[in-house]
Amino acid sequence: MKEKKKITEHELIFGICFLLGAILITIFAKGKTPENTLLNQSLSLAFLEKGWNKKALFLQCLYSRGMIMLLLFFLVYTPLRKIVFRIVTAWLGISFGILFKLFFVWYGIAGIGLLLVSVIPHFLFYWMAYGLMYCETEKRQLFRIKKPIGFFLSAGVVIMGIFIESYVNPFLLIAYLKIFFG
Repeated sequence: MKEKKKITEHELIFGICFLLGAILITIFAKGKTPENTLLNQSLSLAFLEKGWNKKALFLQCLYSRGMIMLLLFFLVYTPLRKIVFRIVTAWLGISFGILFKLFFVWYGIAGIGLLLVSVIPHFLFYWMAYGLMYCETEKRQLFRIKKPIGFFLSAGVVIMGIFIESYVNPFLLIAYLKIFFG
């Protein structure tokens, strides 16, 4: 007989913050319609096909995502690591709740797919790096990785996520937009 899976603290924090983000955006954005949505200006098909500078995007993501992961990596080796992981999980939940609600309101059911296509491929790699850091610093480790190896393994996973975000996501977005909105 299968055991029931218990909800972990991080799943609970993420779920509550996801709902909180969706509620907050509903309250604060009530009646406000953005003028520059995905389909009418900022990421129109013409921009995606002609103006997407993948190298510049890669360098920008390398800097921004890399700095965040570097800061996170160093913070998790302090006594504040449990608080840091809770804050990051809450931030991810709120952010995803806000994005989910906005994409659904702006584009309907197709917007949920658009959100998933634009976020999930590279986010899986970032989440794996976050998980590696968490497993490495948790006292009940499933496997033991030495700190330098864990750092380079996490950095490699982040760089793979940045590569996916810069070079694969544009193609997925173009295809999705052509199929559902083109």
